[in-house]
Amino acid sequence: MGLPSRQTGAIALLLLAAAGAARAEPEVRIGAIAGAVTYRESASIRPLRSRWDGPFVGLAGSGTFRFPESLVSLRLRGDLWTTPDRTEAWREDGERVQTNDLGVTGLSAGADLVLPLASEPGLRGLLGATWQFQNFRRDRFELRGRPDQIRTGRVDENVSVLALGGGAEADLPLGRGWTWRVGARADIVVWSEASNTALGTIRGDGGMLLTAESHLEWALGGDRRLFLGLGWHLQDLRGDSRDTTARLGPDLRIPVTIEWPDNRLTQLYAAGGLRLEF
Repeated sequence: MGLPSRQTGAIALLLLAAAGAARAEPEVRIGAIAGAVTYRESASIRPLRSRWDGPFVGLAGSGTFRFPESLVSLRLRGDLWTTPDRTEAWREDGERVQTNDLGVTGLSAGADLVLPLASEPGLRGLLGATWQFQNFRRDRFELRGRPDQIRTGRVDENVSVLALGGGAEADLPLGRGWTWRVGARADIVVWSEASNTALGTIRGDGGMLLTAESHLEWALGGDRRLFLGLGWHLQDLRGDSRDTTARLGPDLRIPVTIEWPDNRLTQLYAAGGLRLEF
């Protein structure tokens, strides 16, 4: 399934803006991220709840392009992260009914217009779009705590999200080359989709993304700064259900309803790296 035409148009406009960034004066931030991620699912057709926690590591970066003779800047941003496999537990009415191994790899990209709001304390507004993708890898399914019923065979679920929104950030000078940067943003999910190798593809029904970050920056000299800080990110998606037909044999098909449950992915992380100006 493709994106609706208006979402495709929005992405095309962002890509055209990015093409002009090569003529601007860039500020680049690149670094590493590491922390903890939690994932929860909550079904409605049956009272199923899942819980999964694990560590993650990754890379994150951004480029802010200040155009000559313009107060508006363009920022391109992205990150890539992954987790080891950990146990995901499913419960129905409080009773554990299934466990399986789960590992996640995530990728995000975004573009923002950066608007100056006040020169002191360096307050800026952000307005843009965010695309997120996660691959959920599940294997070793054990039903109702019975090791003799372990089923192997990997099931992949790919989740894609497009969201529109904005936020604000500020640079607060602390003296002696130190700066405190704080920022937050909120995005409304305008399109989401899950593609499961066992159950097929289903669209979501909206949601939101929330992000907050706080960094300390230290001037190393010239146009280089070292930054170290903390961040928090929430992806809260509303799933949906659809009717389909399950094939149980050559001549046996039955109607079934499949569901992409409401789900929430939360990351708490430390970040560190370099900020460079050219």
